[in-house]
Amino acid sequence: MQSDHSTARSTDQELVHQSLSTGEFYFANTPLTQQRIIDQLRREQPATYCIHALADLEKQGLMQQTWLEGGQLQKAEGRLFTDEPMTLVFDLTSMTPGDIASFNDLLQVGPKCNDKPLGDHIRRVFLVNHGMLDGSKPANPDLWRRLGQMPEKTLSEADCNIADPVTDETLLAQKTTEDIPANALRVNINFATTDNWYHQLFGGITLNDRGRLVFSEGALANLKENTHLVLNNAPWEDTGFQAALATAIRVGGFTANKQWVRLPEQISLSVAHVCATELNTRKDQTISDSTVFCPQSPFVVINGSSIERLKGRVMVEGTAVVQTDMLANLLQGCRQLVLTGELDDKQWLWLLCRLEELPASKRPQLFTNLPTDLLLPARAGDCPTTGACNTGCATFTYRINPGDTLESLQQVNLTSQSRFTFSLTNSRLLDALVNGTPTTLYGLECNPELAANLETLLLPAPYLFIHGHKMDLPKAQVTFMPPPGQQTTGSALINALLNVSDSPPPAPENPVYSLLMSLPQSYKKRYPDRPPWTGRIFSIGLSNRARQNACWTVAPGCCPAINAEPCMCCWPRRIAALRRFTVSSRRKLPVIIRISPPTTVPTDPPWSTGWPDTRPRSLGTSRPISGRWPGTVRPRFTRTAKNRMT
Repeated sequence: MQSDHSTARSTDQELVHQSLSTGEFYFANTPLTQQRIIDQLRREQPATYCIHALADLEKQGLMQQTWLEGGQLQKAEGRLFTDEPMTLVFDLTSMTPGDIASFNDLLQVGPKCNDKPLGDHIRRVFLVNHGMLDGSKPANPDLWRRLGQMPEKTLSEADCNIADPVTDETLLAQKTTEDIPANALRVNINFATTDNWYHQLFGGITLNDRGRLVFSEGALANLKENTHLVLNNAPWEDTGFQAALATAIRVGGFTANKQWVRLPEQISLSVAHVCATELNTRKDQTISDSTVFCPQSPFVVINGSSIERLKGRVMVEGTAVVQTDMLANLLQGCRQLVLTGELDDKQWLWLLCRLEELPASKRPQLFTNLPTDLLLPARAGDCPTTGACNTGCATFTYRINPGDTLESLQQVNLTSQSRFTFSLTNSRLLDALVNGTPTTLYGLECNPELAANLETLLLPAPYLFIHGHKMDLPKAQVTFMPPPGQQTTGSALINALLNVSDSPPPAPENPVYSLLMSLPQSYKKRYPDRPPWTGRIFSIGLSNRARQNACWTVAPGCCPAINAEPCMCCWPRRIAALRRFTVSSRRKLPVIIRISPPTTVPTDPPWSTGWPDTRPRSLGTSRPISGRWPGTVRPRFTRTAKNRMT
């Protein structure tokens, strides 16, 4: 009884703390109607925020407020959970059904976010369209049940005549001009060398070169009147970028580090981007001729995978995390940079811009399409690619897993949370490479990204680039085992060394695996962003499980004796199904069913792989019959007209 009372009290407390946040929805069939609704809501409540994706909840201090004050990091509860009045507009028309499902807790009565009730003064507005209702646009089937608990609102004609709204695209187009106004202050913003356009525009908390937390102001801060912004290589294809910039212009400012930053009223824009012709011209001007490459001089290599790690800005230096230049750390005085893989246009643009930013004295020569023999003249013959280097010495063997990353070779540990200090711990694999232990690596085909970052171990001066450090490994002795079936590894150097460059193209991705990849991000972080398998491993596992389930399942009404000969693992299940079929049948005619014992003996019987021991046993004893597979002692069953088993 005491537990029942305590449960009742806890339930009452939950009911008392249930959020009183109101919810409503509008039909917005056109972008103009959608913007008219948002403008009306913003006139009623200036603190109105549009949510186009799950990541938008982590902006504007909604989930958690973090700011710097006096050089100290301050934290407070998110604005979603306070008594601050605000309006949240969820644009469901731009979301997939999986993304909509991520907001189920916010769509219900008594909304919650991260298991916390929303503030009572938060107004939730959901935008839908008729395409989601008639099925022409995919929508979550459970969406309409949840929206049915809310009132449907419409804009009155008086509200429609208050202002003449324009979409974000139209607003930015109105501000964009090819001619720079006279006496205008020109401000250039280049997005080619950054992956975080939000911090580039509005600023954010970062680390300085001494490991201190500082707030870095964005490019839109402290602008003067009559300013002209030149947006170079801006991510216009990102709808979030357009929405954030247009919203800042609409409301006349933005919030950064818990402070309101005002934008000038007279502001104009111009768009500049590097076209394909200009990009190719800059490539030709930067790439050096292969004849001037000197293999005896130090050089470093990059590819489409390793270049992404060079875009980071922080590294562990000693016990502190500091801001750094990854590309400069990789070069470290090397005057030769070799490209071993293909780059897309964005990666090419990033690399060319970064090389132009380097001083002329530190700018390396860039080489592409160099022969493998020129890069690996000595290593190709010293260490074989199949088998161990020396059968008499101790070797370290490691099988690469799909979830392994380059950073997992050296783990970062937080030693002091108050002092914000860290330490690095080497894995067994990295210790083997440092100490010169002969190392054999399997499973390169399971993790192409890691394989692309391990190709530097084949160079005359082997190294690894981990956590912003170029770690020289002069003693490394590595053997890369060829993948089965002439599969590729993700590294052009390793493929050439293993002679798998002419492998057939990969098979199309499994549709079930594609579905797992398309799952929405969990705001509770309960499952990883990506499945812990590659597409090939998932397909093999799914095929094996389907074959196993087929062996242990008999279709209703189907006599297993007339099917193809079953395998050993399914034999006992089919015998049991046959008995059920014989006893449950009500036909009057006698039926004789003959069962032939299996003709092949598997190398691994079911009970040797963790399955239950289903071997046949002698009558009256519990001892298995040696040499007999699951079944009965008799090889024949006879069903008489009286439905008796004999």
